[in-house]
Amino acid sequence: MQNLVTALGKFGITVRGIYGEGTEAVGSIYQISNQITLGQSEDEIIKNLKNTVNFVKEQEIRFRENLIQIRKIDIEDEIYRAYGIVSNARKISAKEAMSILSKIREGFVLGILDVPKPKETIYNVMINIQQGSIQNNFINENNVNKRDEVRAKYLRDVFK
Repeated sequence: MQNLVTALGKFGITVRGIYGEGTEAVGSIYQISNQITLGQSEDEIIKNLKNTVNFVKEQEIRFRENLIQIRKIDIEDEIYRAYGIVSNARKISAKEAMSILSKIREGFVLGILDVPKPKETIYNVMINIQQGSIQNNFINENNVNKRDEVRAKYLRDVFK
């Protein structure tokens, strides 16, 4: 990933973690933005970002294909373990859940995970497990343990 980030940087593209500058990628989700806009039209900026996103997508597909050839059983194991956790956990942090949901998404994309798809898209689930969503939709208190319990129950329900 670092090689890709460095290459994109040479073209004026910044890759950050999901929550912006100085954050890490949680759940394999990144924020991509352009650094160079001075003198460019809106259409040029949009075109450059679309090209960048397509380039990143192609690189990700190639990387996955190579990885699956080299480490197929390890990847299958990681994906099914992730599914086991969301299906059975009684308490889970948002960070762990994001990482696990990323693995499950990978399992569906690669055709490895042979289980019914969740009732919601993985991306919606990722939004719904965040601290604010849990507090807004399920509980009215800021208790970390309670939030982690509610998050785990929500995930179990989604993946029934």
